[in-house]
Amino acid sequence: MKKLQKARVLLQEKQLKKSGLNPFQKFKYFELQDFLPRVNEIFESLDLYSHFDLYKEVAKLTIKDNETDEKVQFTSPIQKLEGAKMQDIGATITYAKRYLYMNALEIAENDIIDAKNQEERKARQALKDANTAKDKEEIIKNINDNVDPVQVTKWLKANGYETLNDVSGEVLATLWKNYLENLKQKKN
Repeated sequence: MKKLQKARVLLQEKQLKKSGLNPFQKFKYFELQDFLPRVNEIFESLDLYSHFDLYKEVAKLTIKDNETDEKVQFTSPIQKLEGAKMQDIGATITYAKRYLYMNALEIAENDIIDAKNQEERKARQALKDANTAKDKEEIIKNINDNVDPVQVTKWLKANGYETLNDVSGEVLATLWKNYLENLKQKKN
């Protein structure tokens, strides 16, 4: 539909501002009020009509060219509404409508993952690395305390390692898990 593409370009020129704020993940996002009034103005100028519907399992946005009767429809699955409180239904309507318009008009937002603070990511990675190092030390201790040293030495040589410290934490975790499963099977 040619007019829809024109509407997308006209909306892009409006330089929309995000008013929504996620305080937990610290990123801004578009709310309906940030773009819907401008969309309505553009649609009116191009003689386009939009209609939003919410069904049991899907939400639909239909955009129609009033001059040619040409239509295009966008759909999105929704969360289960049966037994939902009115507040939940309202949230579902708002989210579905927002995402359908964003899809139809190609309103771009940054990925939440990309928008996260770089220092926050570094801090999480440092914590993950610390946990992995701690876990690795604990697994090495468990292996040294419970597994026959001759078996450990044979395994290390067979896999090209000199010591358990040379083995990655992930491989050690798998090794320890397998050892515990074998032990459990021998008891049964």
